[in-house]
Amino acid sequence: MKIHERMAVFVESGYCTVGRGPKHPFLPDTSLLPVIASFLERYPFLLKDQGYVEFLQSYAGASIQRPNDEFLVDIYGFTRASTNMLELPGDMIDNHGFLMFAGVYWTQETKTGHEFIELDFAFHAAGDKADGVYYLTPSLDEYRWGFASFDHWLEALVLKQKKLLPSEG
Repeated sequence: MKIHERMAVFVESGYCTVGRGPKHPFLPDTSLLPVIASFLERYPFLLKDQGYVEFLQSYAGASIQRPNDEFLVDIYGFTRASTNMLELPGDMIDNHGFLMFAGVYWTQETKTGHEFIELDFAFHAAGDKADGVYYLTPSLDEYRWGFASFDHWLEALVLKQKKLLPSEG
């Protein structure tokens, strides 16, 4: 499944906003060409994941926000469709060498009420870990490898939605 097919499924899930990058399939916004080029020049390790590069160039960000904030996806970008990476304070690479590109949040019913679930997704910048997408939850003290690429992560998101953690075992 290609990026445009995955994003079509993303849109079908409802309550979403999708940006328009310079290579958007229907309404390209070429004003973002230098912005995205500069971002990729500043963080060249991202070029290893062509699916992510294609997402930025085509959609430049996307989000889903269901009513009552029961499910929220924020794939950072450069438009109002999601958190704008250019408006984040400081360097995008955290103290552990990860560049966070998305957050997924939802609530689920438990025996004692509702539990808020938060997953952060990132790429490792230093190159001393396997390529791919890493995840972090508040209960973890470090990022863990989860998906071989942005494409695999996006596929899990659009096809499985809240089941974004790889199976343990």
